[in-house]
Amino acid sequence: MITYQKDTVENVFRDIGETFIKHHEEVESYAKEVPLDIDRGQYEALELAGVLHTVSVRDAGELVGYYVSIVMPHPHHKGSLFAVNDILYIDPEYRSSEVAAEMIIFAEEDLKEMDVTVMAFSMKVSHPFKSLAEMLGFEETDIVYSKYLGDSR
Repeated sequence: MITYQKDTVENVFRDIGETFIKHHEEVESYAKEVPLDIDRGQYEALELAGVLHTVSVRDAGELVGYYVSIVMPHPHHKGSLFAVNDILYIDPEYRSSEVAAEMIIFAEEDLKEMDVTVMAFSMKVSHPFKSLAEMLGFEETDIVYSKYLGDSR
């Protein structure tokens, strides 16, 4: 049975196992240059400060997806809460089902209850889900460019 719930960093980190490593290797643009090095303390501090929003998806208790956002007033719009996604993942076995859509809808409903004004997430060019985002009413508003600078010193 698939369940969607607001969760804690502690629960997700406890259950994430090798998934985070696989996720990093699958989608990180600079995976070889920038190794995965999770700052669990920073996530815990964000959660304690009340700005981390975590949703998990489980199938019979097993973690199969997560959606983590930073929720805070935007510096340009101090009266408006923005939820900017930090990480979004669905196990490959569940990607062709409704699980991703339901997870985003669950997160959106919870964020609305928190009086969030704008919900934003990004996607990797190599792993697009534009049709899903548009089906859920999201608009393409920004294009992000990045450049690895690690070897420039």
